Amino acid sequence: MTQHSALSTQHSIFYPDQYLVEEDQIGNSAAQELFLDYFKSVLRHLYRYEGWMVAGERNLYHPALNNSEKLIVPDIAVFKGINIPLTEQSSLTSWDMRKGDKACPPLVIEACSPSNYQSDIEADKKPRLYGLIGVQEYFAYDPNPTPLWPKRIGGRLIGWKYNEHGQAEEIKANSEGQMWSAVLEGWLEPNGMLLRLYNQQGQMCLTAEEASDQRAEQEAQARLKVEEQAKTEEQARRKAEGQAKTEVAARKSAETAKEKAWAKLRELGIDPETL
Repeated sequence: MTQHSALSTQHSIFYPDQYLVEEDQIGNSAAQELFLDYFKSVLRHLYRYEGWMVAGERNLYHPALNNSEKLIVPDIAVFKGINIPLTEQSSLTSWDMRKGDKACPPLVIEACSPSNYQSDIEADKKPRLYGLIGVQEYFAYDPNPTPLWPKRIGGRLIGWKYNEHGQAEEIKANSEGQMWSAVLEGWLEPNGMLLRLYNQQGQMCLTAEEASDQRAEQEAQARLKVEEQAKTEEQARRKAEGQAKTEVAARKSAETAKEKAWAKLRELGIDPETL
């Protein structure tokens, strides 16, 4: 797919007919920021070799959006499978799909705020809008210390997948509260203020910092194991040397006793060789 330069125009005017709701004007809470920063870090480390963009709060433009600017701004948009040069990613502030020459990011993840459940999710705004623009999966997470969503939801994580017509189907959690993401090819698992991602082998996907700490811990444990093995081998060597010295001393003592006994026999006129 041919890539085009991103729009550089900054949009700061709020239009009454936009999808934007109150929390988009307020900004994120500390809990939301922690969750979003963490999960972006996990995905960026996961896709560090492929170079797929994991964008936070990028303007997405699409003709199907029924607002003045045809605009929606997800907390996290994962551009998996979309080739965007790294030189362009660093300055990309928007993604314009209005001309039909750019693919939609397949995955969107958003954080729950005090207002967006009733205004966006329960009212079916966000699930419907993301289906209209071509998103394949949409997940919303409640990272707040005291959960904000109604208890009837059953947990902090809710998600939808979309068919080829953009129609949403809610993703059901398994018995462990995990939801499968086909885009991420892994399990999303609520963990308090953080959302964890596990691959198909059950291994938790880490941030670059967590991976570095894990490697350092593994290396430290490996060094400790080698040191302990060396210490065990040294103790075994010293023990063997001690046993050898004891055996030599015992042999010398026996030989000395024998020589003394034979000398005594000779004093008595008895040849020990004849005994």
